[in-house]
Amino acid sequence: MVIVQRQPFGVSRFFTEHQGQPQEHDLGLVVPIRIQFERWLGGTPLEADVFIDSGADCTLLSHRWLEACWRTALPRETLRLPLIGPGGWIREKVSISIGGCVLQLSPSPQLAWQVGGAERPELREMSGYEDLLLGRDFLRHYGILLVIDSENFSLLLPDDEDNRRRRDQVRRALE
Repeated sequence: MVIVQRQPFGVSRFFTEHQGQPQEHDLGLVVPIRIQFERWLGGTPLEADVFIDSGADCTLLSHRWLEACWRTALPRETLRLPLIGPGGWIREKVSISIGGCVLQLSPSPQLAWQVGGAERPELREMSGYEDLLLGRDFLRHYGILLVIDSENFSLLLPDDEDNRRRRDQVRRALE
């Protein structure tokens, strides 16, 4: 299954709001998604921009983005975050819809603070302006093949025979 096909490099909406028009060096593997928590905000699907980072160990979720979602949905209520465990790990099921494919974030993402939000010393720092960073843990969990050419990127989920064959061809070519 092709999750993302020839997506041009881009930046998040948050980046554009705070930095203006991006320069060539700002562009990255950014794609709009929908994210849904099992219980938080009643399980309402939320729009987000994800950065796919094969160099990051784990998937990170922006505290700034969570707070903005809460304030948009319930502006008069005191901020409540999803259930968070030690180290900022979210302790409820979280899934994303990317390219029409719904995938559970497993393990659940780690909450992080970033530029544009209040510094949270109990959380790790997340660089960039995206709402969610998908790290190697996510890519490995699903065996996703990330294909990058000079101007675009694609994500293949090897849950069908064609994509398993493509992934195997790439692996053999690299041996």
